[in-house]
Amino acid sequence: MSEFVFVLGKNAELSKAEIESYLNVRRTAFEIADSSADFLVIRAEQLPEAMMKELGGTLKMGEVVYRSELEGIEDIANEIRQKVNFDLLFLSLPDKPLFAVSAYGDSADQKFLSEFFKKALKDFVKGPSYVHLAENESAISHTELVKRRILQKGFELLACRGGLFWLAKTTAVHNPFEFQKRDMERPVQRAIFSIPPRLARIMINLTNRTEGVLLDPFCGIGSILQEAALAGFDVRGEDIDEAAVKGCRKNLEWLQTTYGVTIGGIDEKVRQGDARKLGGYFGNDSVDAIVTEPYLGEPLRDKPNARQACKILEELGPLFEESIKEMGKILKPHGRIVMVSPFFEAEGKPVGLDMRQIAGKAKLRLIQQLPDFEERHKTLRMINVLEKA
Repeated sequence: MSEFVFVLGKNAELSKAEIESYLNVRRTAFEIADSSADFLVIRAEQLPEAMMKELGGTLKMGEVVYRSELEGIEDIANEIRQKVNFDLLFLSLPDKPLFAVSAYGDSADQKFLSEFFKKALKDFVKGPSYVHLAENESAISHTELVKRRILQKGFELLACRGGLFWLAKTTAVHNPFEFQKRDMERPVQRAIFSIPPRLARIMINLTNRTEGVLLDPFCGIGSILQEAALAGFDVRGEDIDEAAVKGCRKNLEWLQTTYGVTIGGIDEKVRQGDARKLGGYFGNDSVDAIVTEPYLGEPLRDKPNARQACKILEELGPLFEESIKEMGKILKPHGRIVMVSPFFEAEGKPVGLDMRQIAGKAKLRLIQQLPDFEERHKTLRMINVLEKA
């Protein structure tokens, strides 16, 4: 068995849930070896080769080369010297390689280990060049790893403290520029209302499906459908807004051309319609998965107080109840709906829709709720995972 470190995005619980769902649906046997607010350690025989590219909430992946129960970093360094095969760790490095050390859990580890590996590297390669971090940083960002091509020109080590100390060599990194491209370079954009591609991919991975018909009944300009098509789903979209439907079609056509995916029949697969009347177009038990962000109300300038938040939720309640009831009809047995609902931090308390009750009315089971906090947003997202019995 090998051990693998996952450096998590800003919402650790959402990232962890995505990783577990991703591995479960691919029948990858694994166990969680350690966990913290920054990282997750998985023990498995091997991981799917394309895993990093297919996750939305993981920043880095690395394979563990050493673990220890020791506390002191000097004791750990002495043990690394004795137990880690540096011939393998520094295998196939070019002359003057770039290298970085990123610490998660204890910033003091970063400074000590960077010096330790600077000295160790000199016995193996000529002129190693250490990537210096800012004074207040303990880890290099995934964005800098990609921009500076550090994994191509050298390597990065991850020093992670949780229940144990873990040292891993980074094997893959999240490429934010690809997600940015699918957001900013597509022909039609709606910055305020569009769900981020990163979050769309996470939600798709929570469906416990890797193929089949995936519907977004509030598709907007197609952010979720784009990620679903790239993930291999047969996509369907619907929106009550005619302009959004036209924009979604244009964006899916752009995706086909830019990424070489085949969607086919886009004008038929993306239609104008009301999510509260899905049964009139889709047959019962005809959709494998539903991933969607419904209308969450008008954009807010300020955080609402409790009374204002309750009024917004009261107005949105019927839309959620009626549309979820329709979704339940067309979803196949054991299929999942992964959808956003609004909630607010009002006067120090979370206020949101009672999704368990709404799901129960539609004969669905609420199996998971994961908040996606975005500090600058006044209306916050709750990610709900519903399942049809």
